[in-house]
Amino acid sequence: MEPSLVMIERITGPYKYSYADEALEQNINLAKQKGLSLAIIAIDINYFENLQKEFGILNDVVKLVSQKVAELLKATFRSNDTICVDVGLNFLYFLVILPNISRESAYESAEKLRLAIKSLEIKYNAQIIPLTASFAVAGFPLQGKTATSLLLAAKGALYKTKSNGGDRVCLAEMPIIDELTGLYHFCYAQEALEQNINLAKQKDLSMAIILLDIDHFKNINNWVGHPIGDIVLQKVAELLKTHFRDSDIPCRYGGDEFLVILPNASCNSAYKRAEELRLAIKSLEINYSDHILPLTASFGIACFPEHGETVDQIINKADAALYKAKRDGRDQVCQCQQYLCQFMKGEDLWNSYEYDLGK
Repeated sequence: MEPSLVMIERITGPYKYSYADEALEQNINLAKQKGLSLAIIAIDINYFENLQKEFGILNDVVKLVSQKVAELLKATFRSNDTICVDVGLNFLYFLVILPNISRESAYESAEKLRLAIKSLEIKYNAQIIPLTASFAVAGFPLQGKTATSLLLAAKGALYKTKSNGGDRVCLAEMPIIDELTGLYHFCYAQEALEQNINLAKQKDLSMAIILLDIDHFKNINNWVGHPIGDIVLQKVAELLKTHFRDSDIPCRYGGDEFLVILPNASCNSAYKRAEELRLAIKSLEINYSDHILPLTASFGIACFPEHGETVDQIINKADAALYKAKRDGRDQVCQCQQYLCQFMKGEDLWNSYEYDLGK
């Protein structure tokens, strides 16, 4: 839907910044539907608040600089890109939405624009107004799946750029690595699983996931303390890094739970890997007060396309298998065969369940 004329910033020509959320959400929805990439560029003119001190008549200078920079942006970007502006006496901020553009391509465009802004010769009262700008680039879906999360990622990177002196382009980065274990964290696991499911669908491949949980981990924290619990998590994470292929994706899924994504793998091969890891965890020697801390883990396995075709379906099946492994005594691997469950309305608890699961 085209924005109304009232959304046009009358001084500079681009859309008002109040239109940014709506425009970005529309573009994200389109990218989701068509499987396209999308990027945004946030631009902040450096030291804009100092123009009054240096050049006196503030309104005229703000208008002149805003128009010149806006003209440059309109000449730089494509007709289907959306340029929004937020201008005031102390700031000049632009947001550019670039459909079907990768974050890397947007970075290249931002770098060229940064140099172009720096080269602008804007004269006022026979003086050249020196201009530089700070840039941040964020991409869908890695830095965010919604307008709010994408804008926050860009603003965080922009703050980092300005804190380091400005006049540079910064790529927004989502912290995808869990600091304690060095594994990918939950948010990236969700993204990676969705990507691998889509790839498996396109290429008619199989795929498996392993969900594992350290047995009695709460007791470990309560009895010997969280520092030892952290060591346990780190040791298990080290095993995950060495027991799988380079193409497999081990993640910390939350607390003492881990997820491994195995592209192009069957349930049988995933079961074999999980059983090897189970034995390796059981053989870990973690010393505490001259004693070896006993350690075991339980595993649940689910596969695409046998057990589901969406992230939620496959995760739920693996979680059901993990529940079965724990219910049957822990320290074992369960592979989901058939699964039926109903959820209590408005709650995250099982209302009824029926399993036909095998080890």
